[in-house]
Amino acid sequence: MKKIVVPTDLSELSGYALTLAQKFARQSGAEILALTVVPTPADAVFTRDGELAEDEDFDLATLKKEMQKSRERLAGWISQSGIAATPIVKAGNLTDQILHCTKKEGIDLVVMGTHGLNGLRELIADSVTEQVVRQSSVPVLSLKCDRSDLEIKNIVLASKFDAITPRQIGFIKELQQAFGATIHLLRIVTPSDFKSSRYLQEHMEAFAAANGLTNVAHHIWADKDVESGILHFTQDRGMDMICIGVEKDKLSKLFQKHVSSALVNHVFYPVLTFKI
Repeated sequence: MKKIVVPTDLSELSGYALTLAQKFARQSGAEILALTVVPTPADAVFTRDGELAEDEDFDLATLKKEMQKSRERLAGWISQSGIAATPIVKAGNLTDQILHCTKKEGIDLVVMGTHGLNGLRELIADSVTEQVVRQSSVPVLSLKCDRSDLEIKNIVLASKFDAITPRQIGFIKELQQAFGATIHLLRIVTPSDFKSSRYLQEHMEAFAAANGLTNVAHHIWADKDVESGILHFTQDRGMDMICIGVEKDKLSKLFQKHVSSALVNHVFYPVLTFKI
């Protein structure tokens, strides 16, 4: 991991994301980029690289002044945090500029604070976060509270493990090595998706072997739905981070039911989503 980007609106929640990014950077030696995006009017014109273009119908000078003010505010925010980060200010649509940044800067990880409320579904259903998760070619780490106390020693990797062919989980292996963590392969069994323990164990073992995973534990957990199972396992077994592989356009199908606020008041665990 060489570069981490933290999209920020200079809020307290963004500060939590920056602090967590620093934790990852310390272990990997990665550079942190702090990205602020200035909104633009509908008539703004952009190049293919996401940069503002000159246009006679658009007041570019005024926008550039606003961007300069944003640079100054961002620099002050970074300085106040005491965390080494490179400031980047862009103009346009927030989601688009985050995605442009990941490609242009060669980003390895996006760390985002999200205003999602209760449950895993809501944690990654914040409009911007969900759009980035769906479209990003790099892993996205979402969090909603201060986790400066976090020690990453136990990483949950939740999946169905149906496909035996290798998947793109190299980043998780890199995290495991950086933090000296154990990867916990987790298969949730629900009333509508029953499989025998022997069948599931064989698939998880094959998955681990196909992906060259070491220091791995296998878990089969029965619950009323996938989301409840992941959260209950994570809470009961003292896990530190949840990793979920997301297939294109299938994020909404990952969780079948909503977990009530009576069951889970807050999700205190960072959630890493990655494409498979």
